[in-house]
Amino acid sequence: MNQLKILIYTTTKSQFFRKDFDFIRQSLLKATGINEVTFDVKTIYPPQNPLTLKDSNGDVRFAWDWFDQRFVEPVRDEYNVVAFHFTPYYKNKWRLAERINGTYHRDGDNVLDFWFSCYTEKAKNYEFSNATRLILHEFRHGFSKWTGRHDDTHLQDYQLHNLHNSFEVFDFTDWNILKSIHTLLANFLKKYGRKVTTEKAN
Repeated sequence: MNQLKILIYTTTKSQFFRKDFDFIRQSLLKATGINEVTFDVKTIYPPQNPLTLKDSNGDVRFAWDWFDQRFVEPVRDEYNVVAFHFTPYYKNKWRLAERINGTYHRDGDNVLDFWFSCYTEKAKNYEFSNATRLILHEFRHGFSKWTGRHDDTHLQDYQLHNLHNSFEVFDFTDWNILKSIHTLLANFLKKYGRKVTTEKAN
């Protein structure tokens, strides 16, 4: 995870959260093994009929299969972080759970995908915007998932109000080594796998 290549889809033309990218970048770079963070933003038309479902708590959320097909799959080879931002107007229109302003996909792949909903309001208990807080919050969940570290994101956010200073606990050294080994094996199998299988069969 030497480089985070981030794509944010948004329904708002103002892309107001761009002004916070440098601050977010500096927060993420506190993690060991993260050497570069880049952002791209793409304004899109709001989906007309997003697929939603109720979770075990009865909260309405996006269906992750729909989310992956709509946002992640088209750019999977280009980005390792894919987010979807929309304003509270659309959260209400799509009847998503009122109490949830963001969530990430707890799958096992190498792409962190999440959505967040906010406008230009300041974050409670922080000196920065709520958009920045939500982005850092979901990144912290993702970093915990990737590194296998205990996920104390809610403690750092809701009680300690320390999200922006809390990324230094993450170390991607082992993750990067395993990712390199996986890439080498995948390339080897892609190049020689069919030949090895054929020779074994003969």
